[in-house]
Amino acid sequence: MDVGKALGFPFEDKDWIVKILIGGILLLIPIVNFFVFGYVFKVLQKAAQEGVYEFPAWGDWGSLFVQGFFVFLVGLIYFLVPGILYAIGAVFLGGSILAGAGHSYGALPLAGLGILFLVLGCVIGFVISLFVPMAMTVYAATGEFGQAFNFGGIFSRISSNAGNYVVAILIYIGLAIVLGIIRRIPFLGLIIDIFAGFYVTVVISYLFGFVYRGIAALTPPAAPTM
Repeated sequence: MDVGKALGFPFEDKDWIVKILIGGILLLIPIVNFFVFGYVFKVLQKAAQEGVYEFPAWGDWGSLFVQGFFVFLVGLIYFLVPGILYAIGAVFLGGSILAGAGHSYGALPLAGLGILFLVLGCVIGFVISLFVPMAMTVYAATGEFGQAFNFGGIFSRISSNAGNYVVAILIYIGLAIVLGIIRRIPFLGLIIDIFAGFYVTVVISYLFGFVYRGIAALTPPAAPTM
């Protein structure tokens, strides 16, 4: 896995500015950002199936949108449980505030339950966020929606090339921290973040695609059936 190449390849494309501008703008708009999700799916496929660094051209918009919807659906399903836990925690915390305003003795237990559900949601959400990149990549590589939820197969692929997978995760976290710092720059930071966020998404997608490709190369072919 060539991290330096992954970070630099988008700038080798003569139209990289236009492609990043389009991606950043589309990513801002709800529903319309399905086009970007579909684009990321295409990036994952390119890296996992062909093993080439290429900044795909924007086009075939209908296909991008439909595929982006399914990518969104995978993420929604994975993060449904943490989302429900967050919502329950928020309800309990809201109840504790109202109970406290009314000088009720139930305020403290409600607050405790609220914090408990929020912490559970955060922990489960964090664990899932480490698992989802490979789930998305397996889906992109195979083209089969159900493979995004083949938990045994996904975990097996991660453990087969855990070193590179951890490196990709750490790079993702590191770039996210950098984006967070940039975002704090008054006014200009938010503008940079919009387009840098799209660039980071493309780079990380390629990294996970190449991790998957490395795993596939390590996986022996299935024994022929009689």
